[in-house]
Amino acid sequence: MTVVADRSQWTVTRLLAERSREFGDRTLATFGIGEASLGYREAEELSGRVAANLVAEGVGPGDSVLVMMRNRVEFVLTWLGLARIGAVQVPVNVDYTGAFLEQVANQSGARLLVAEGDLLPAVVRSAGHLAHLRRVLAVGAVGADAAEAFSVADFATLLRPGDPPPFETSARDVAGIYFTSGTTGRSKGAMVTNAQAHLLAERHQELMRMGEGDVFITHLPLFHINAQVLAITNAMLVGASARLEPHFSASNWLRQVRAAKATHTGLLGVMLSFLLKQPVNAADAGSGLQCVWTVPCPAPQARQFKTRFGVGRLVSSYGCTEVGMVASQDDDDGVLGSAGRVGSDWYESAVVDPETDEPVAPGDPGEMVVRGRVPWVVTPGYVGSPDETLRVLRNQWFHTGDLVRQDEEGRIWFVDRVRDCIRRRGENIASVDVESVLTGHPAIADAAAVGVPSEEPGGEDEILACVVPAPGQEVTAEHVWAWCDDRLPRFAVPRYVEVAAELPRTPTGKVTKYALRDRGLTAGVADRGAAIGGSKRAAPAGLGSSAGVAGVAGADEVGEAPVGRGARDGAMDADVAG
Repeated sequence: MTVVADRSQWTVTRLLAERSREFGDRTLATFGIGEASLGYREAEELSGRVAANLVAEGVGPGDSVLVMMRNRVEFVLTWLGLARIGAVQVPVNVDYTGAFLEQVANQSGARLLVAEGDLLPAVVRSAGHLAHLRRVLAVGAVGADAAEAFSVADFATLLRPGDPPPFETSARDVAGIYFTSGTTGRSKGAMVTNAQAHLLAERHQELMRMGEGDVFITHLPLFHINAQVLAITNAMLVGASARLEPHFSASNWLRQVRAAKATHTGLLGVMLSFLLKQPVNAADAGSGLQCVWTVPCPAPQARQFKTRFGVGRLVSSYGCTEVGMVASQDDDDGVLGSAGRVGSDWYESAVVDPETDEPVAPGDPGEMVVRGRVPWVVTPGYVGSPDETLRVLRNQWFHTGDLVRQDEEGRIWFVDRVRDCIRRRGENIASVDVESVLTGHPAIADAAAVGVPSEEPGGEDEILACVVPAPGQEVTAEHVWAWCDDRLPRFAVPRYVEVAAELPRTPTGKVTKYALRDRGLTAGVADRGAAIGGSKRAAPAGLGSSAGVAGVAGADEVGEAPVGRGARDGAMDADVAG
């Protein structure tokens, strides 16, 4: 049973309009950045102004607009304003730089960027490689170099009084393009319809059971679908409130939960691990949390977490940005660790051989494939990537790239990734994205990036980069780290570096990455350390054996994450979350 029964009404614009009339000045969201607050009626009014002024900027239905901001009120107003005019938001990871940033901007075709001023230096450095971007609306101070590279105006211009045009969005319209690494190849821009996003919120609400007066606190970023839909849209469904913190800090988490009087929250499995490593306090059980959604949900940590922090219910799910919350696991079921059962009212699923698409025997591992039972709840494809769209939607199924098994009671259990996506610090990272940066170094002839298990439970990886020097060149781990620091997001900088004479290959020349993964950390691997969010904060550790690999007991922060891949991801690729 959905909150909004009429699927033709599944748009955030219609939902906000209805809730504005119903709840008026009730708080929709509060923000740790600037301690801003946004009421339901205020969100409706201000997003209408943003919509009107976006039209004055030349933005129309179907146009893409880049949004590069942290968890602040201006992000939410921009998102809702774009939705009012049927434009398409393209959230940009605030750590993106270089080729990562350029791909998002160029593939989306966006001419306009709404961003925080202190994030613009990365955009300016790529100005010569941005084919479409011409205009920037900035929150905060802007440097002279940005004003020289683009036409720049203050975000305040979007808040001038104005009436949005009477444009009606539909459930089938694309609402956002979320760039997610998936399991193969370079990052891809998954198109998400209004219906997709709304169903995700409905499915999450069914699991979380929020009501009026409840508060959902999230530490995950608005540039992934998780915080937007699972926090704000979900709250909007029932007249609750969302609290958005700037980032996750294990040492501050409980204080923030209590200060917000939060009743619900969402965590990644690795966050559970960090929280359980904090010093035990007799007052921990007084968190006040009625329900916690966590992806993945490792059973031992989940039981310990639930007891220690006095959590009423602990739930989990399986999904990804492209298809939403396919399966869900309710605490009432009494089984922790699985991703739950498929929501068969909305999705049809199968477990198939990844090569042949033929169904595997019950209980055997195979690739999870999904399709919708109702229209427009699965991605229409990837922007600017027709070949990849055809590949992933072959045989009329969306291919998740995840190996799972399904037990006799219909529960989904995550097994492994089909190909070479790396999962680190709540982010999906395509190995080819890291490799393209590594091989851009003039002294590196060849490179491979693979995920190796993190010391932290919860399905996370660390990145091992294996590099081959060009003839006559000398490469050290310090060279690799320095090169990557300037060209990769923090979470994508390899922790481990191995300099090798050659990479293992098949007879046809393909790198056998499984051999690198299986070999693991040898005596020749340099370890930079386990600083959360990326290796820029850790000093090089030099060469060491796998037995000497540093732990992460001091790790405290996770910058961002998507929505949730069941026993692996945060759904929606962050994501779920991501």
